[in-house]
Amino acid sequence: MLSGEALILYEAHDEHERLYQWLEQKLGDKLHVAHRGASTLSVLAIAATGLGLALIPSPLQQVTIPGLAYRRLDEPALHANLMLVRRVVEPNQTVAAFLALACRTE
Repeated sequence: MLSGEALILYEAHDEHERLYQWLEQKLGDKLHVAHRGASTLSVLAIAATGLGLALIPSPLQQVTIPGLAYRRLDEPALHANLMLVRRVVEPNQTVAAFLALACRTE
């Protein structure tokens, strides 16, 4: 699968590092990190040049870059922690209503 493949990863931060360790454990082998990118666009651009494979969140497959192909990983245990980012003061009432619903704790 990914064992031995040149990988393009995001710069290592705590959350990413845990994901990489989990992936190594699943593969039973060390990752071959060929390149690291500081931004999503840089990771995608490096992958488009053919320098390796990148693991990215699935919504990014909407970004069209010539020479780049997206393939879904079939791993039910794979998940991501997401954060809701918003303006401090939201003037749009529709967005404010969505935020109230999204931030509701049950």
